[in-house]
Amino acid sequence: MRYSRPTILVIAVAILISLASVGGVSAQVTRHVPADYATIQNAIDASVNGDTVLIAPGTYSENIDFVGKAITVRGAAGPEVTLIDGQNQGTVVVFQNSETSTSVLSDVTILHGRGDDAFGFGYVAKPGGIHLFCASPIIRNCIIRNNHGGNASDGAIAGAGGIGCEGPCPENGFQILNCKIRDNTGGSAVPTPFTMPIGEAGAGGIHCIEAVGLIRACIIEDNQGGTGAFAQLTGGAGGIEFSAPHGIPVVEDCDLVGNWGGTGMDSVPFAGAGGIHGGSPDIRFCRIWNNHGGLAAGLASGTSAGTGGVFGDAPTITNCLIEQNVGGDSGLESLRGGAGGVCVYGDATLISTLVDRNLGGSDGGAPGFGGAGGVQSLGGSMMILSSTIADNIGAVGFDGSGSGGIHLAAGSLVLKNAIVWGNVGGGFGPFPSADEVGGMGTFAVTYCNVKNGYPGVGNIALNPDFKNPVAGDYHLKMVSHCIDAAQPGSPAPTLKDVDCDPRLLGLELDMGADEANAHIYPGSGEDLILETIVNDDGDPAASVRFLTMGDFLKMTVRSPLGTLPPSSMVLVGQFFMTGSPPPPVLGFPEVHIDPVFAFIMAPGPIPNWQVPTSGGYTWGFDVPMTYPGFSMMLQGFAITPLAANSFFVATEGHELRFE
Repeated sequence: MRYSRPTILVIAVAILISLASVGGVSAQVTRHVPADYATIQNAIDASVNGDTVLIAPGTYSENIDFVGKAITVRGAAGPEVTLIDGQNQGTVVVFQNSETSTSVLSDVTILHGRGDDAFGFGYVAKPGGIHLFCASPIIRNCIIRNNHGGNASDGAIAGAGGIGCEGPCPENGFQILNCKIRDNTGGSAVPTPFTMPIGEAGAGGIHCIEAVGLIRACIIEDNQGGTGAFAQLTGGAGGIEFSAPHGIPVVEDCDLVGNWGGTGMDSVPFAGAGGIHGGSPDIRFCRIWNNHGGLAAGLASGTSAGTGGVFGDAPTITNCLIEQNVGGDSGLESLRGGAGGVCVYGDATLISTLVDRNLGGSDGGAPGFGGAGGVQSLGGSMMILSSTIADNIGAVGFDGSGSGGIHLAAGSLVLKNAIVWGNVGGGFGPFPSADEVGGMGTFAVTYCNVKNGYPGVGNIALNPDFKNPVAGDYHLKMVSHCIDAAQPGSPAPTLKDVDCDPRLLGLELDMGADEANAHIYPGSGEDLILETIVNDDGDPAASVRFLTMGDFLKMTVRSPLGTLPPSSMVLVGQFFMTGSPPPPVLGFPEVHIDPVFAFIMAPGPIPNWQVPTSGGYTWGFDVPMTYPGFSMMLQGFAITPLAANSFFVATEGHELRFE
């Protein structure tokens, strides 16, 4: 495949002029480490509000405290080469003086922190990497790895491995942005002869106690929650844990992968979830996959193993992928195995979310219940809208098995405009389980595609025609019976589907998490195709996509069967107001661009405008700006006598909607 910078011949150009008044500002100083100051802490101590501490590449063996200053501490060359090493002697970075968003830590790696232990009810052990105590700083573009939270005993809470946040927080809470948090271990709850019958282990990645904030665009991987030991000590989450938050924390556009929840012991409510545990977070546009819930162990009854993906009271989960997670197994006198994908006990909501190929945890052969494969509710009112629950496997339980797709232990379920297909229940025990939707409670299922059928208005039981479910591709083929099959007139629950493509592209909403998004602008249907990818994600055949300033846009025009080379080709674009696409050109219904207002994006120098023999042409660039309310139509053309009209071949049109 050949790459070239686009040659853009602009026929119509939009110009944006911004005017800004500049007021006087106080002098700000950049303090260089180690050129001006031997240590980072020395530079912080010398700084005043508004200053920047700029750290040269290297490894700095120290522990630092922002001491309440509104400053930026930043690595000059990025986190990979700027390391702050705690040498396993306390927390590496501390914010404990009511710092706000004017205190910024960025572009450094935080490693080898070891939080101090805590002893006694009401105390919290220190985290290993970063500690936020009643503070709301910004932590941006950092790597937090190989840290260990402090252990706890006698009623204390153990420390987080990576980042520990204790509230309440000033302003609107902390911000953790574009960070990689990996290979951290939460502190464990350690028994002593005086152990009180309560306590909690620390999360591996991030643990928030009465603290809220925003966690955005982070990769949280391969972290291990701490172990809860004897006497009702709860295991910590592998990825993120929220304990008694004052408000609604937001987790947005994050990847949580390969995290393990900590083991729960002896009559605790739950072992740690693999991905996200606790509270009622707002979880948006996240990919939560290949996480493992903590085991439930001990001699006393009542322990539930950890959920593989998300466990909480009343989370709102929107536009997420929850895939291939495994619920923890329970054993001895434990209550139940963990759900594979999602488990809630309050009024939770799932919207435009794909839950697939998750595995529930078993009861370990002891009296107890197997975990559901996909989604499990232990009580409250659950609502699942425009989502797909597919190919999950529930676990066997001596007292009752988990359903494969959705299982209610109690409470109620509203399931609407969804697909529940190909799931397998545990199928054993005195209480009802099912392959697709089962359990005990109140069910309201309408306009859904449920394998083997389910009573309710608008429900069907027809093959949804996923593109390639074996490979995890649950997009709908254009022949799917789920297209335009949602409740007539039903408003879109979100503006975007699970791929962040627009909802409501046809006559009605589609069932499931995916809004079938192809052939809206069909072109001539010959051997020339256009593929567009935004940020290396999504379906390249999608006819409509969103585009935001800073996105990376990649466009490819190619001849899959190789019938067109060496025909001349070109990629053409046109701007228009969103919602008013250009009509097909008179006499040429395959042309979706008005040539009067078009501009040409050429594959290279003009003499080289030919369809290549293999691979096609690819253009890629960062989007410098967008114009909300406007869209751009793209369409490729090849001039060839081999065309059906003996003149030209046209790709499908692709609409890029600006945000």
